Amino acid sequence: LCILSAIADNANAEIGTLNLVIKLKIKEAVVLRLKKICSERNYTLYKVSTLSGVSYKSVYSLERSDRKDMSLSLLKKIV
Repeated sequence: LCILSAIADNANAEIGTLNLVIKLKIKEAVVLRLKKICSERNYTLYKVSTLSGVSYKSVYSLERSDRKDMSLSLLKKIV
């Protein structure tokens, strides 16, 4: 039973790590897309925040690598 428990714990840890990697990849893709749109339309992050009604701090924080999450409601406002 101890072996099965250890295997289950290891599997749960790997799933948690995989979920984090997927979230980070999605975040990276969203940030890259936002940068591309801003470049194409000649928008600053301040303009994005003004047009979307989202605070500049929130828009700016999307690009920061230490922020690992983003809310769907925030993304819907920006898009």
